[in-house]
Amino acid sequence: MPRKCAAILLTIMLSATLVHAGPVTYDFGQKKPVNACIRSVILPGWGQYFNEQETKAYITGGAVVVLGFTAYYFYSESNTSYDDYEKLGLKDSALYDDYEKNADNAMYASLLCAGTWIYAAVDAYISRDKINRSVYDEFTKARGLIIARKNSETGLYYSVKF
Repeated sequence: MPRKCAAILLTIMLSATLVHAGPVTYDFGQKKPVNACIRSVILPGWGQYFNEQETKAYITGGAVVVLGFTAYYFYSESNTSYDDYEKLGLKDSALYDDYEKNADNAMYASLLCAGTWIYAAVDAYISRDKINRSVYDEFTKARGLIIARKNSETGLYYSVKF
């Protein structure tokens, strides 16, 4: 009974905190690594496109689509093979071997699809981080009055190094 009361009290406290927290805003358009990663999690290749790496975007997005359809195809074939095996009713049938082969291929294609999707998200994050660092390095090496783009903001900056 004490556990239930504690769980109810915790739920009430958290919900009250969320109600009074106010609206949460987040600028999804800023050129940040997290934004690129979130885009690739939603749609593989979108983060690479956001990072202006169009070729890599088409390759990763296309690979996920092709592997996804391949996994679905082998999954469907394994179900068909298993249904045929069940209808035949023989214990040691070649249809069961077909079922196992197709099921294994579906699993491998699914794992490759998931791995490619994860790669796309991690790559988008790392690439955006490298791009941001290189832009910052160029900005810090400049001297005098310059027009530059820093943290997604274009402006007039004055840089002096002592």
